[in-house]
Amino acid sequence: MIGDLFGQLAAALLGGWIADGFIGRSRANAAKRRLFLCGLRVLSGRQAGLSREWLAGEWRIRPGRLSLDGVDVPISAIVAGSRRHATLGEIVGGGDTVIVTVRTDTAELEWSMLRRFDGLAIRALSVPEVADEPTLQ
Repeated sequence: MIGDLFGQLAAALLGGWIADGFIGRSRANAAKRRLFLCGLRVLSGRQAGLSREWLAGEWRIRPGRLSLDGVDVPISAIVAGSRRHATLGEIVGGGDTVIVTVRTDTAELEWSMLRRFDGLAIRALSVPEVADEPTLQ
C-alpha cells in the first residue's frame, strides 16, 4: 500500500517534470519565432483593441509592435523602473510572471510576460526606456 502510494507520487512528480520540460521547450521555440505568451491591458488613456482587462495569448513581437489576433499595438517606450512581479490573478501561463509599463501615443499599458523570457521579449520589442513621468491622464 505504501509502495503504491510512493509509486503514484513518483509518477505524478515525474509526469509533471516531463510536462514542464515539454511546455518550456515549446515556449522557448515559440520565443525564437518572436511569439511570446504575454498579456496587455490599459492603465490610462485609450488603445484600440484593448481594455482594462488582460488580453492574454501568444503575442508576436516585432520592433515597436505587439500583435495578437488582429490587435496591433504600436509601443513607443518602456517606463523605467516599472518592472514588478505579478499578483496571483495576473500570472500568465502558470509561471513566474513579471509586468512592465509600456507607452503608446494614446495610452499607458501593462505588459505581462513569463520572467524566463522577459529579456528576450524586451529585446525583440526594441523600444527605448524612458523616465517614469506621467504623460496621460
